[in-house]
Order: sequence, then structure tokens, then C-alpha cells
Amino acid sequence: MKTRKAPFVSAITVVLMTQTAGALDLAVPVGGDIQKAVDAVSSAGGGSVTLAAGVHQIDRPIRIRSHITLSGKGSALTTIKTSKAIKLVEQASEGLRKVTIRDLSIAGVPVHGSHAILIVSYKREHRNITLLNVHASQTGWGVHIKGADGVRIENCEFARNGAKGKEGYAHNLYLRRCKNALVSNTKMNGSTSGNGCNISYSQNITIDSCEVLDNYFRGVRAADSDGYTVRNSRIGRNGRVGLLANREKAPTKNIRFENNIVFENGAEGIQAKRGVTGSVTGCRSFNNKGADFDLNSSIRQKGNSTAAVPVKPRKAPDADRPATQGPK
Repeated sequence: MKTRKAPFVSAITVVLMTQTAGALDLAVPVGGDIQKAVDAVSSAGGGSVTLAAGVHQIDRPIRIRSHITLSGKGSALTTIKTSKAIKLVEQASEGLRKVTIRDLSIAGVPVHGSHAILIVSYKREHRNITLLNVHASQTGWGVHIKGADGVRIENCEFARNGAKGKEGYAHNLYLRRCKNALVSNTKMNGSTSGNGCNISYSQNITIDSCEVLDNYFRGVRAADSDGYTVRNSRIGRNGRVGLLANREKAPTKNIRFENNIVFENGAEGIQAKRGVTGSVTGCRSFNNKGADFDLNSSIRQKGNSTAAVPVKPRKAPDADRPATQGPK
């Protein structure tokens, strides 16, 4: 292994370069050119780009490439931030492979056109996309991953994302045309225009041990999907349905809702629309404005309850955030 300090990307930017077999690791200081570091690591065949603690202000998207880990020093220490309506992190091409974003925060402006992370494929799907300890807040469209196989989101927080005029559509997290995705130990709270988590046209999606509170529209919803598991999660005080399986073109199949606490939502607590198949077991749903359980006759049920249990109180809303509600 060789380690050396060398001028990189500009006269004012210095990074620490570590070369190992088949990988290049670059450390970028505050004020450094993140994109040039990403491109250099990609040209070397992959590796890591590590951002120093502090606020990295950007005015154009960071275009992530295959076989790269983009990381900070912790979500409380490293922030990528912009004051412009841009996609802060987006794919450089379709068909990304082995991308990891971890240990940092992403903060933008809550308007249409602004995304925290946008990884989209229409022809060649992405594979193995991982987000670990990422905090994404106050962007228009939050985190969107579309057209990906093998998505892992763990210990993240996606909060207060939303765009005026896109009520019902701009969410904290959106998974569309994804396969084999796991979202675990993640908070998806306070979207100002959409759901905590929206899923559509996907297969084998699991939401495990998550918190989904105080979103403008719904808590967690999946349409036109096959294999939709939500377990061990707290879903409450969302504007409309807390936990929903429905359809756009075809009903969602093979739902498994297990051991969730669903409460005080503005419409139904747990709802499985006509044609949806699967099971709801060991769930508590209570104090919702609509039915606590609104399940079609084909849904297998066992051990569910409408008995209330103590829940986490609502935090005071931000001054510029509208009250949680949702379109009918």
C-alpha cells in the first residue's frame, strides 16, 4: 500500500490518496471537488470517496458511478448541502453496480426538481445499491430508486421531504420497479407532501423495524407489487391510510404485515384493497379515523388487536411546515 499527499483537481484542493490492488481511495476536504474524485476512482476501477467532516456546499449534482462507496464521517458530522433545486446525488449512467452511500447527511431545498438521491434506470437495471446511515432531509422528492435489483437501506433517516403542488406524489422514499429490497431500522417521517414510503411495480420488498410518522399523505403504501412485507414497524399520525396495499393496474400480491403498531392515522389504519392477497398477523391498529383494519375477505388474519398501547408523542412541527393532512 502506498500513501501520499498530492495536488488533486485544482490548486486549492488536496486529498489523501491510498492505492490498493484494484481500488483507489480518495479523501476530499471541505471545498474539494467531489465529482472529480468520483470520476478518478471510477477510472481506477472503483474504490471509495470519503468526505471530510463539515458542510460540502454544491451547486451541481454529484453523479455517482459503479463500484464506488461515497461516505462521510457520520451523518451528524458530514453534510452535502445545496441552496439550488438540483438532484444532489444521481446516477451517472444506467446499470450501476455495487454503489454504497453511507455515513453522511444530504440537505437541499423542498421544491419540485430537488432530490436528495435519484438513482433511476429505464433500460438496464441497477444492481446492489446500498444506503447506510444516510440522513436525507428537506428536498422536494427525497430518495428515489427506480429500476434496481438488490437494494439495502439501513439505519437511515429520510425526513421533511416534499414539494408544494406535488401533494400525494413527492415522498420521503420511493421504490419503483425494484426487486429484493430491504429497508430496516429507518425513519421516514414528516413528508410535507407525500408518503413516508411509496412502493410500486416491485417484487420482494421488506420494511423491517422502521418508524413512519407524521407524513402528509400515507405511511407505507405498495401498488402493483408481489411480495410486500412490513413488520415490527411503528406507523402513525399520517394524513390518510397508515399501512396500505392497493393497485394502479393490478392488485398487490403476497403481503405480509406482521407485528406492526399502526395508530392515529387520518383514514384507515391497515388496509388491503380488493384483489390484494396475503396475511396480516400480530398487528395492533388503533385510534385511526377510519377502520382500524379494512381487509378484503381473502386476507388471512391472526392475532391482531385494536387495543391501544402507549405511543411516542408528536414533535412540534417546523414553523414552515404545513400541518399533516392528505388528499382524499
